[in-house]
Amino acid sequence: MTPVRAGRGVSGSRTLRVATLGLGFGAAAHVPAFASLPGVEVVGLAGRDAVKAQAAADRMGVPRGVAGIRDLLALAPDIVTIAVPPRAVAAAVLPALEAGCAVFCEKPLGPDVATAQRLAEAARGIPTAVDFQFAMLPAFGRLHDLVRTGRLGRLRHVQVTWLVESYALRKGLSNWKTGQDEGGVMTLLASHLLYLAEWLFGPVCRIQAHLTATAAPEAGSSADDLAEVRLTFANGGTLSAVVGNANPGLHRHLWHVVGAEGSLVLDNPTPDYMRGFSLTGAGVLADEQMHDPAESEGDGRIPPVRALAERFVAAVRGPDAAGLVPGFAEGLRVQHLIAAVQDSAAHDRTVSQTEDGTWP
Repeated sequence: MTPVRAGRGVSGSRTLRVATLGLGFGAAAHVPAFASLPGVEVVGLAGRDAVKAQAAADRMGVPRGVAGIRDLLALAPDIVTIAVPPRAVAAAVLPALEAGCAVFCEKPLGPDVATAQRLAEAARGIPTAVDFQFAMLPAFGRLHDLVRTGRLGRLRHVQVTWLVESYALRKGLSNWKTGQDEGGVMTLLASHLLYLAEWLFGPVCRIQAHLTATAAPEAGSSADDLAEVRLTFANGGTLSAVVGNANPGLHRHLWHVVGAEGSLVLDNPTPDYMRGFSLTGAGVLADEQMHDPAESEGDGRIPPVRALAERFVAAVRGPDAAGLVPGFAEGLRVQHLIAAVQDSAAHDRTVSQTEDGTWP
C-alpha cells in the first residue's frame, strides 16, 4: 500500500481500495456511498466479531468481513472509513493514520477535546474528512451561498428548532447513544448544528447553553436529550437553538434566518431527517424557492454521505490531498464548541472565546 499523503495524491487511473469499520452506520451508509463511486472498490468491512462482519459483508457485496482495525488494515486499503462510538474512535483512527491511509470518520472526533487534538495532530499531511453530511444537502448548500455572497445582508439573528425522537429512545434501547459519557443530544444532533453554524455564519465567539435530561430513566437513557443554546458570532449576529432527541412523535428541523436584506426559512417536517427540506425566501429573497421531496424508497442518509465521499476521493487523488473541508481540523473545532456548550451548561455561565481564538 502506498501512503496517501499531502502533495502526493493517487493516480487517477488506479482503483482506490476502501475498507470500513462499523457494522451500523458504516455498513448502512459508508459502504454503499463509496461503492457507488467510479474508480473505488470496497474491499473489507470490520466489526468486533468476524462472523458478524462477514455476514454483513456478504449482504453488502463486500469481499471480506474481519474483526477490528488491524485485520482491516491487513487488506491494504488506501482509505479507511470509521463509524464507531466516540470512545472507540482514537483506537481505530490512529492505526489507520500510522499506516498512511486516508481516513473518513463519523462525528464527533472522539469523546473530548484532548482526543480530537491528538487525532488532528496525527493526521497532519494525511487527507481526512469528518462526516458533517448536512452541509452536503442542496437546501443547506443554497443557504450557504446566499449568506456568503451577501444576498442576505448583514446577519441579524437565526432561530433553530430541531426536535425529533431518536431510534434508540423510541425503542427503549440502552446503548452508547443513550449513555451520558458518549451519547445524547450533543453527540447525535448538536455536533451537526455547531458545524453548520460556523460553516454558514462564521466564527462563534460566545456561547450560553442549558442541557437537560428529560427522558424518564425507564426509557433507558441517562444522557442529556435537550440542548438550549445561544451562539454569538464574531460578525455580531446571533443564533438561538432548541435541539432535542427525546420528543415522541415529533420530526421537525426548522431554521429562520434573518438578515438586513431579507429572510429565509429552511424546514423539514418529515420523518426522513436527511430528505424533505425546503428553502423559502422573503423580502428581496422572495424568489428563492427550493424543495427536496422526501422519497419513500432508499436510505436518505446515503446521498449526502456519497456527496462528501466523492469530494474526499477527489481530494485523495489530487495534488493537495490534505485540503478537504470538513477535515479533522474542523472536527477538532466542533469538539471545542461542544466543550464550551457543556462548560456553559455545567456552570450556568457565558463562555467566551479568548483573543487568541481558543476556548477556556
